[in-house]
Amino acid sequence: MRWKTLVGIMVLNTILLLVGLPVWQMLLADALIYTAWIAVAAWNSVPNRLARQAAHMGWTYCGVERDESGFRDNCFERNGAMVRVSWSLKCVIMIRPVDGMILPDFVAVERFLASEAD
Repeated sequence: MRWKTLVGIMVLNTILLLVGLPVWQMLLADALIYTAWIAVAAWNSVPNRLARQAAHMGWTYCGVERDESGFRDNCFERNGAMVRVSWSLKCVIMIRPVDGMILPDFVAVERFLASEAD
């Protein structure tokens, strides 16, 4: 957990104590804040962002592959090209047409495919 989140929870607890709320309500507020923080962190993770970017750019989900570390990577396909979003490396790995090419995001994939089509 980031220190800013801990400081925010401590400040909230101090305010709730000054207001006079019971301890169980403070703990409930802490649990809600922590749950919200985890949800936001998961939503903003690099692999999830890349998967949303793929969906917005018209790529189709085509399955899961395990990498060497055991992470489950999502695979996407479009017009004969296939890529894998790596959870461990937090990048896009080209499977077809060039195997093993590592790119930072789907914008770079689109640029590569456009340059290869020329």
